[in-house]
Amino acid sequence: MNMGVTTFFALDFILKFLTCPNSRTFIKRIHNIIDLVFLLCMMISVFIEVNYFMPDRDVPGAFIFSMYGFLYYIGSFRAMRILRLGKIYPRLRVLVLSLKASWRELLLLMIVILIFTMIFAPMIYIAELMATDDTFENIPIGMWWSIVTMTTVGYGDVHPKSFFGYVVGCLCVITGIVVSSMPVAIISNNFNRYYEFAMELEVEQKIERKKLKLSSCEDTNELKGKANTA
Repeated sequence: MNMGVTTFFALDFILKFLTCPNSRTFIKRIHNIIDLVFLLCMMISVFIEVNYFMPDRDVPGAFIFSMYGFLYYIGSFRAMRILRLGKIYPRLRVLVLSLKASWRELLLLMIVILIFTMIFAPMIYIAELMATDDTFENIPIGMWWSIVTMTTVGYGDVHPKSFFGYVVGCLCVITGIVVSSMPVAIISNNFNRYYEFAMELEVEQKIERKKLKLSSCEDTNELKGKANTA
């Protein structure tokens, strides 16, 4: 399966290179360089897999095994090629533009969450000191719990078990809901604004296409009329 996928991407890259009008411009583009790096990582990982991981081969050494893992990990980022859909489907650009326009609000959100994480982490650690088990062994675990709780994810791997821990948990949840809801309104407003602009632009493009079609039809009709009169 891996060999088939690598062969498909290799043929795709070679065909694009051969059909490109300017090979130098093709190589200088950043996304083509990234594709080439990913393709080389995939080819080397397939070569290592064929020559070292077959049943009739000897067990590879630690260096080969670590190299294969590293290349396979780098090659997995080829899934980011799906981001090219933004060129095919322009409405995806609305999300990118809205996030760019809201970077100050996103930065503010991360800073506020970080501040409250620094507040609730020692609070839950101290509150759970009286518990019978060692769920919160240190403050970094409390920081992880604070982030998960404020973002309302709630993995459940660590959770308070004492009364004061429950109180801190309730405060952390309420704070997370209030903090995360404030910049969301601004981000959604930016998204709606760019989406309406994209819709207006799409309507204008459709109108221009219709005008071009009508003008071309009128030109063909005029030519036919001149041909008939001649």
